[in-house]
Order: sequence, then C-alpha cells, then structure tokens
Amino acid sequence: SEGDTLELYVVSNPKFIILPDFTGWNYIELLRFSLENDINIHIIFIPILYPSNHVISQSVLPGEAMLKNSNPITIYLSKEI
Repeated sequence: SEGDTLELYVVSNPKFIILPDFTGWNYIELLRFSLENDINIHIIFIPILYPSNHVISQSVLPGEAMLKNSNPITIYLSKEI
C-alpha cells in the first residue's frame, strides 16, 4: 500500500582470518603469513635460550578471529643469548 517503505542496509562483509598458533614459526614464515593475509604484526625480541628468530608467544590466542588490516598483534620472537 501507499506509504509502505522498505529500507535496505548493505554492510560490507569484513574480511576476518582465524589466527593460527604461531609458536615455533620462524621469522620468514611469520612475515610471509603477515603479507599474504594482511595481518599487522608488532615484533618484540626476547632474549632466551631458544634458537633465534622463532615465535615463542603471541598476544592474540590461536583460533581467534581477527579483522584483516586491523590493529597489530604482538609477536614475541626469540633472540639467542
């Protein structure tokens, strides 16, 4: 009837990615994943008795959904002492 309206809201589908467990990944694998999946990362090197340049921890838990190109996740990489 006259006066009836229909409103259509289009919401772009944000691109999410489920984060893997980066533990043990080396620096090159991490950078490749970051570039291929548009994930921003912030790397902190931790002096530890572990082979250098391997992930020992991450700020976002594995299995969490993360919006691509959003705030960076912090990745802790080993640095041999």
